[in-house]
Amino acid sequence: MDYLVMSAIIELNISIRGDLLTPFFIAFTACCLWSIVAMCTIGRLLPDMWLERALVETGLALGATATALL
Repeated sequence: MDYLVMSAIIELNISIRGDLLTPFFIAFTACCLWSIVAMCTIGRLLPDMWLERALVETGLALGATATALL
């Protein structure tokens, strides 16, 4: 996975990077908002220790989204 991320960063064309910032920030904001809403609402459906389990699931979701965006 590390080699895949490094090769993607190396091949990044800096001249077109500015055009992609707006969609990136829209996707980033939507992901963060959804993770917070899901943690606070869906997390309460867990039977015990809902906050701790919801925090772990939120971290996993954000990590997977960041990897997918790369």
